[in-house]
Amino acid sequence: MNSEDVKNLCTNIVGLNKNFYSSSNEHQRNTSPPRCQIFRRDSQYLVFEGDQIKIPHGHMGLRAEIHFGVIIEIECSECPKEKAMDFVAGYVAVLNTRLRNSNYEAKGKAIAETHDFPSCIAMSPIIHKKFVEHPHACTIWASANGAEFQRAPLTDMVKTIPEVIEHVSRVITLTRGDLLLCGTSTDGHGVQAGDVIEMGIENTIRCVFPVVKFSEVQAAEPTSSNFIENKAQAGTMLDRDAQEGEEKEEKID
Repeated sequence: MNSEDVKNLCTNIVGLNKNFYSSSNEHQRNTSPPRCQIFRRDSQYLVFEGDQIKIPHGHMGLRAEIHFGVIIEIECSECPKEKAMDFVAGYVAVLNTRLRNSNYEAKGKAIAETHDFPSCIAMSPIIHKKFVEHPHACTIWASANGAEFQRAPLTDMVKTIPEVIEHVSRVITLTRGDLLLCGTSTDGHGVQAGDVIEMGIENTIRCVFPVVKFSEVQAAEPTSSNFIENKAQAGTMLDRDAQEGEEKEEKID
């Protein structure tokens, strides 16, 4: 399975929030693990390497966080953790971005949601699972403009990858091409237009996403008023050329 397959097939992007122990709190690991929360992002806004992260109109920046992502190979529902890895196609690094003032809200439901917008989820190319023999030994990382802002070994996860699949598949049926986010170690790093975000799975894969204002992207496209103006100018030039041609013919006669 490749990125194009995910683009065409993915109907669910579901993640687990608070799935990392605090690296500075060893006591938490032994006594009070954080309570994980399932959240959803809109799959139509998934972008891939070569695309841009676009800040919506009216907003100055975003919060960005990196997740270890799992691509689902076959339909998965109420899957026991002992069989969970059979449903995995491969792994990706995923940049999950939110508006700075938005949080995940469950509102009494099993799955929390937040404000979605185009390009809010960015994914690296897929690494087939056969090339990652020990995924829990991986480390995810992200930087902005060359300065690293997040690094997290998967050994710090509360739930392992099979446990994440088991937990989420009890709530929602995952299908081929779906993207499962295994959690992040921070609450997000502030980014703004002009930043360049690099992320990856250490010693495995890396990719780059520039951050732009959505209005800047739109400004590069011709507006309807400009089109009408240019069309009118072109029409005037054609009329003038035709008139000059008629005058030349009259002189020849």
